[in-house]
Amino acid sequence: MNDETAPNTVTSDGQMGNGAPVLDERAFIKAAKRRSTRRIVLISGALIAAVVVMLLVGVVGWQRALYAQADRVRAYYPTLVSISCPNTKLMVPETIRSQFPGFVSEYTAYRRVGDVLIPAGDASVEFDSWGGEMTHGVGEPSAGSGPRLFSGSALAPTLRFLEPGARGGTSAQDSPETADMAPQTLAEFAQLTASSLARLSAAPLTSTVEVAVSFRDMLTLNEVEALLGPDLGLYWGGTDAYPHPSVPSERGYGRMVGVDFVHEAPGLYHPDTSHRESEQQLIAALKQIAQHAPKGTADLCLESAAYLEKNGIRYFGIVVCGSPKAALKLAQRPEVTAVSLGAVVQPWE
Repeated sequence: MNDETAPNTVTSDGQMGNGAPVLDERAFIKAAKRRSTRRIVLISGALIAAVVVMLLVGVVGWQRALYAQADRVRAYYPTLVSISCPNTKLMVPETIRSQFPGFVSEYTAYRRVGDVLIPAGDASVEFDSWGGEMTHGVGEPSAGSGPRLFSGSALAPTLRFLEPGARGGTSAQDSPETADMAPQTLAEFAQLTASSLARLSAAPLTSTVEVAVSFRDMLTLNEVEALLGPDLGLYWGGTDAYPHPSVPSERGYGRMVGVDFVHEAPGLYHPDTSHRESEQQLIAALKQIAQHAPKGTADLCLESAAYLEKNGIRYFGIVVCGSPKAALKLAQRPEVTAVSLGAVVQPWE
């Protein structure tokens, strides 16, 4: 090999004959592919990890939001039921189940008659992480309800009141539909009263009965207590809390507001509270519900609280429990216009 071609030859160490480096294109492309593959794998792994973390954070946040909503529902719903459904309470803690995209809080309702708990149906609240709950009141059907705590037991009969507006009196002036329905409603309650009195007369003397009585006029607590003897316990009292009474035959959930005199619901009520103290707690309970309930319910509770603060608490009916003889004596008083017999509990052997 002569001197003119020597500089163009490639030596064994990958350099030109004159010492200049030579590019190995195949090796360069192979190394570049390896670096590119590593880069793609690292970026893809980081993106996947970020997505997984975001999903986990989202799921945890969604769960926390749902449980926060469950706590909010628990803070007002049992109390709302206890003051809006005669002599009815919800068992807590409730059952919470998932129903995408939200939860369902399921309660078992009961009525206490003496020392016995009588099943009164189920109640449930469906809600999402942002709220938006839908309630199925006591006795209303709810989809996908689980097994009942009182499985196999008969439900307590519905307690009904002849509200002042149903008689077409002064409290019905703002409700023309109520005034038009007054004759029909009176006839219906006359049949209900006759049936209840017949069943009450036939009840075993040693049994404990649950009776809802409606009054001819609105009575104060002192006037109510004066009607009760030693063999009757005052359990619940219905009061006219709305400036514009609803149609009485429309027994929708939440239409009534009453004083719960048997204190088992969580919240403001405490055991061994006197009747007067229980009555004073009603306005506070309405305001407490308004702090946690949806806007529509909250507004209605605040309006009711303001109405009661201005006009005082008077009762158009009460729920009592006791001996059949004492209950029949109360039902036959001239102050009573309608009677609705609830549960009859036989004594234990």
